Amino acid sequence: VKVIESKNNTAELPLDKICTQLYPNWEHDTNLVISPYKDVHELISEASVVCGVQSLTLLESALVGLPVVVPFFDYFRKSADGNRYAYERFLGLFDATGSVEEFKEKILWRLSDARIDVNTQRRREGVFSKEVCDLSGTAVERTANLIRTLTQSG
Repeated sequence: VKVIESKNNTAELPLDKICTQLYPNWEHDTNLVISPYKDVHELISEASVVCGVQSLTLLESALVGLPVVVPFFDYFRKSADGNRYAYERFLGLFDATGSVEEFKEKILWRLSDARIDVNTQRRREGVFSKEVCDLSGTAVERTANLIRTLTQSG
């Protein structure tokens, strides 16, 4: 575990400090790396599977055909915060999981089988076009190719 650099922007969550408060030895007991200033598109280009809760990165990763695993755990889903979860309407595009065990299993499965069916990928592109930016013409292909190019050149 390593923390590349702590965030100083108060609008962003200081994940390293939150983790330390919750789990004082997390840096020694996990393989978690917090890199708050790393370029997200570089991370996407390096990823085999993307996990997250509520970030545009999920839709960007889905756009380029990566498996996306979302920990939409039952206890969160049933909570007041879960009722306000903005990405719930997108869960059909991802692999949503209801428990920690299912989350781990789904990540391992996706590492061995990253295939996204054609219909799901089309729905992903449609949602991205509607929710993020219009992808008329060849923009979907150009965006995906750019990220793939970054992957190959990195």
